[in-house]
Amino acid sequence: MRVVLISFDFGEYCIRLASALTSEAQVLLLLPEERAAPHRTWLDPAVRLQTFAKPRLRQPLRQLGMISTLLRHIRHFNPDVIHLQQGHLWFNFALPLLRRCPLVLTVHDARQHLGDKGAQKVPPLITRFGFHQATRVIVHGHQLRQLVIDDCRIPADLIHVVPHIAIGDDTAHVQLREEDYTVLFFGRLWRYKGLEYLIRAEPLIAQLVPEVKIIIAGQGEDFSRYRRMMVHPERFVVYNEYVSQDRCARLFRQASIVVLPYIEASQSGVIPLASTFAKPVVATTVGSLPDLVEDGQTGYLVPPGDERALADAVVRLLRDRELRHCLGAAAKRKIDAECSPDVVARQTLAVYRRTSNRSGRIAPKEDLPDPLDRSSHAAVRLYQYLVERHWNGQALIGPDVGIRFNSRLGRFVKSYLRAIPWRDSYYYVQAQSYWILSNWRLCALTGEGSYRDVAVHCSDYLLQQQRDDGAWEYPNVEWKGRVATAEGTWGSLGLLESYRLTGEPRFLTSALRWQRFLTEMIGYQRHGEETAVNYFANRGGARVPNNSAFALRFLAELKDVTGDDDHLEHCASLLTFLRHAQLATGEFPYTVPGVTGETGRTHFQCYQYNAFQCLDLMRYHELTGDGTAVPLISDTLRFLREGQAADGHLRYDCGDQHRMVTYHTAVLGAALVKATYLSIDGYNDPARRAYAYLMRKQRSDGGFAHSRGDYRLLSDQRSYPRNLAMILFFLLEPWLQARHGEFGQAREGSGPESPAILHQAPSEEGRAG
Repeated sequence: MRVVLISFDFGEYCIRLASALTSEAQVLLLLPEERAAPHRTWLDPAVRLQTFAKPRLRQPLRQLGMISTLLRHIRHFNPDVIHLQQGHLWFNFALPLLRRCPLVLTVHDARQHLGDKGAQKVPPLITRFGFHQATRVIVHGHQLRQLVIDDCRIPADLIHVVPHIAIGDDTAHVQLREEDYTVLFFGRLWRYKGLEYLIRAEPLIAQLVPEVKIIIAGQGEDFSRYRRMMVHPERFVVYNEYVSQDRCARLFRQASIVVLPYIEASQSGVIPLASTFAKPVVATTVGSLPDLVEDGQTGYLVPPGDERALADAVVRLLRDRELRHCLGAAAKRKIDAECSPDVVARQTLAVYRRTSNRSGRIAPKEDLPDPLDRSSHAAVRLYQYLVERHWNGQALIGPDVGIRFNSRLGRFVKSYLRAIPWRDSYYYVQAQSYWILSNWRLCALTGEGSYRDVAVHCSDYLLQQQRDDGAWEYPNVEWKGRVATAEGTWGSLGLLESYRLTGEPRFLTSALRWQRFLTEMIGYQRHGEETAVNYFANRGGARVPNNSAFALRFLAELKDVTGDDDHLEHCASLLTFLRHAQLATGEFPYTVPGVTGETGRTHFQCYQYNAFQCLDLMRYHELTGDGTAVPLISDTLRFLREGQAADGHLRYDCGDQHRMVTYHTAVLGAALVKATYLSIDGYNDPARRAYAYLMRKQRSDGGFAHSRGDYRLLSDQRSYPRNLAMILFFLLEPWLQARHGEFGQAREGSGPESPAILHQAPSEEGRAG
């Protein structure tokens, strides 16, 4: 891929980004000489840097000469993508001349800030004209994304959230030590930065920390108004000038904390800079600053314009050295995990690939006739969608259809009124496990380390959510305090995979703690030779085949990673329960009567539950080689094939032919692909029809609508991360099998000579439910 990166400001930002992009792209960097010179030491030799003279805005003839030079460099390089930072008063008019090449534009500020005289030199109309020339837009925060949607009227599906790249050199002046009680305000001095509130907070801070010293570093508006506000000017050290890279490193290394008392903002490069130096930040809750500062974890957030709240947060950190070092270390970990040049470059390259058909490593879907091949492209698009919409750096967060108000008509109200901020995001353990597993799959398939980083980061946060007794609570508010088999078992599956691939004992320890809780607190219903796991802790009721098949798989996974056969203790009786529960049609009922007389329920979303159980049984068979699972798998597949509609989608259940839920078809496709991989005849074409249906349903932004045909009429267009993470995981199944070289080797109708390991006659014993 050939990329032109062009900017008229943001020197260090662009040099670090260009250098990281060279891992997968040829890069031409166009920068003004004065912006490039201080940061050349960070430039990778593979970057082709072309500097130019940047005239004053009121010199039109020189501006035209500059534009002509830039256009000549761009055309000579013949790029696949042009990436422009923010825009420029004169260069924006030349953008229509570059329309043959996709344009990615990073918006650093969507509107002019209070007092920012530099930005006010460019009329907003011209700035927005430049924005609207872009094929794709990058922003550095979710609030800024919404601002671009609302103010600039740019379609949401064209806007991507990519974090601000980490800047600064934490190895410079390592001999300098932190100076206790030192507060740093760094950056351009404009009214919107809220410096006056830090100055007003100084007497309040000094009452409790009389040793406080406040450093103000940066240039901008006339500083005399700020000097007049100072009650104790001797406590301030002011550098009202351009701050060199060398002095910048000294100031951040010496500071105890960094303060951003902004009264408005889009985002800020000061926070990544502070985090690079492991400094906690006190910032205000404006713009996208809360995306970078986790209150109480990497710093503190306070309301804008509130000098007392600002003083309280500053005092808390200045008086507790251990606390600020702990928060600073967490900030450093966060910036390394989320904003390192490699991470930002990978996310930026993903945006580039969505603009150009010449450069992606995965072929455009229209070039791939087989939907099983196209699924890889769809998976990458969905992955980027989830990163932009639901990944907060620690977990997938968002609404869920499992919430009671959503599960009925309420979720359609929300779907049709999406402009309203419903504030109904939840942390589902199941979503995190699918996300972890998908990232490990992508890491194996692509070799890209960023996926490993996400998987480990999400796994660590999952550990933090686990209770002392080993359980994870169900997020539904109406089931507050309950512990569900599915949530904990799913969480443990993700952690076990992280243990397999990292060898970190903490992940295995967590899964074993859940296994003890599953055995001791959730427990099993035993009836003769049958065992069924309960749905909730400390609650009996009807027996659930779906949870029992899932527990069967979990126990096999534990045995596989530990080598301890004791984990298989319940497996034979669980299989006996499933064998007796399965109907002659191959269907596993939703629930079976409990041992104390509770009634069962045969049909409820029966096809998708059976598809999940089929995959669980396949995985159990793979791990253990237990042939007793084979007839259960074969009969379940037969039932699933009957549930697939002519267009490829999986029917909702036996009594509802109208509702079409997208993730139901995704799990069906994965089960059918897996069947072909296991050499079971007859499922190649149904698998392709399932994935073809999914390809048709993917939106231009990479996401999927949840359902249509609900109540024969309604569609649910909301974005549910738990279900989307499932779809992502199942979209990767054909790619995974193709990489293994196994998929497609089974011959349709190969007859008795086929090497199929699952060609066994279904057992009739106990088929009646």
